[in-house]
Amino acid sequence: RELLGGEDPRVASDAANAVGNLVFNDEGRYQVLACPDLQEVFQGLRQLLKSPEDTAGNAAWAIGNLCRDDNFCRKMVAEGVTADEVVASLARLVGSVDPQTACDASCAVAMIAAPPPGRERLRAHPDREALVAALVVNLASASSHVKSAAALALQRIHKVEGEEDAVPP
Repeated sequence: RELLGGEDPRVASDAANAVGNLVFNDEGRYQVLACPDLQEVFQGLRQLLKSPEDTAGNAAWAIGNLCRDDNFCRKMVAEGVTADEVVASLARLVGSVDPQTACDASCAVAMIAAPPPGRERLRAHPDREALVAALVVNLASASSHVKSAAALALQRIHKVEGEEDAVPP
C-alpha cells in the first residue's frame, strides 16, 4: 500500500504490477480481497491509473484482475464516481501505443463489462464513444493479445442479456 502511493512512479508501477500478479489467480485474489487495507490499495491503483502511460499500465493490469471478482467489480461500479474515474483512465490507456498497456486496459474494460451493472456503467459513460473507437482500432493491432482483449471488451459492452460470451475470457 505504501509503495503504490510513493514518490517514485516506477516503484509505484512495480508495486501495481505485483498486485496484478497476486490477484491474477483465484487464490491470490481472494487473499488480497480479504486484506483489511484493500481500499487503500485500490485508492493507490486508482491514482496510478491517472499517471502517464508508461506507469499507468500496471494499474490497469491490477484493476482488471481485481474485477475478475464479480462482487468487487459490482461494488466498484456501484461507487459511481469511482467507476467513472477508472473508466475514463482506461479509455485513455486502451489507445496506448504500447501493446502491453493497450492489452491490459482492454482486459480491464472487459472485466468491468462482464457483470450487467458494469456493462451499463460503460454504456452510459461520457467517454464511451472514444473508448469503443479505440477498441475498434485495436482490432487491427499486430498483437494477437491486443486484438483478443479488444474483441472481448467490445463483445461484452454490446452484449445482450442471456447471450454467452463469443470470445473466451
